[in-house]
Amino acid sequence: MIDCIVMDGDADDAALWEIDENFARAELTDAQRADHHVRREEILVRKNVVSEPGRGGNRQLGDRSYASHAAETLGQSKRAVERDIQRGKKIAPDVLAEVAGTELDKGVVLDELARTPAEEQRAKLAEISLRRQPGAIVRLTF
Repeated sequence: MIDCIVMDGDADDAALWEIDENFARAELTDAQRADHHVRREEILVRKNVVSEPGRGGNRQLGDRSYASHAAETLGQSKRAVERDIQRGKKIAPDVLAEVAGTELDKGVVLDELARTPAEEQRAKLAEISLRRQPGAIVRLTF
């Protein structure tokens, strides 16, 4: 016999369950947290639980933003959620995935990548990698 929980739902429900479990149990890195928030927001917008980004709420319904909802349900500060969502949306998914779990998976690196146009993020990641190597001398041209 194995204890289990059986629930009805669709693929979005399963993904949301997995994401929320990771938030509750796992020590997520900065890049993983950013990716999870982006995925979670997309699901909750589709399910009409939160408003679309940039559409906030109204006085009658209250704040239906993802950041407010996530802060309340996940026990994180609204500002931290907003920062993670910004990183997750501004960094190209393949670049974010490449950084995740590496020594570059730090907020300061993610913020630098997020400030870089998407088409230049791979080159910026290579530059950051070089800069962080012991004894490296990197000449930047502007």
